[in-house]
This record gives sequence, structure tokens and C-alpha cells, in this order.
Amino acid sequence: SMCLGVGLCVLGVLCFFLPHTAAEMYGLPLQAECSAPWVLATGFRDLFLGIITLALYLTQPQAMRVYTSCLVPLPLADALLALAYQAEPLAVATHLGGTFGVLVLAIAARCDPALDSAGKGRSA
Repeated sequence: SMCLGVGLCVLGVLCFFLPHTAAEMYGLPLQAECSAPWVLATGFRDLFLGIITLALYLTQPQAMRVYTSCLVPLPLADALLALAYQAEPLAVATHLGGTFGVLVLAIAARCDPALDSAGKGRSA
């Protein structure tokens, strides 16, 4: 969960400082400066999802069971969006890999007995 939170924050910050790089990583390179707002919107989304992830993990770790399950569709939607706009296969595969990673984390959080008691354990 810590890795998920930090990773989302890094992706968000990348969108602000290197929007062209972030767009290419997403699989949808910027065609013109007027198309940059979607990268910034995605950056804000990822940054705040990262902050929320870290806040929940540090203050309410048992909430990660529900929260990570709710996040599973997000990278899948990103993959479908990239696919719909003819992104490179590697970019689509990256999003699908992210979907798999979040799914594994969600399953691990569901199975982690340390999350049975509020405030105990931080292993998910």
C-alpha cells in the first residue's frame, strides 16, 4: 500500500513537471500544447489518489481492504482508454500490468489478518 501511494504521487508529480513524458508513458503522446490539460487532470487525479492511499494506510489500514478493491477498475479504464485511442501495445500492457498489481494488492489486503483490528499492522 505504501508503494501504491508513493507510486501514484510520483506519477502525479511527473504530469506537472514533465507532461510530455507522462503522456508518452500513458500511451497517448501530446499532439499539441492545447492537449496538455488532460495530462494535468490525470496528474491531479493520481497525486490525490496517492495522498489518500497514504493517509488511509497510515491512519486506517483496515480501510485498505475496501479502498484497494475500489481502485482496481481505474488502471483497467486507463488501458481501455489507451486502446481506444490506438496507443502503443506496450502502453496498454503497462496499464493492464497496473490493473494486475492493484488486483493482487486488493486480494492481499482482503486476506491480511493484521487488518482485522483497527490500527494494527501495516502489511497490506
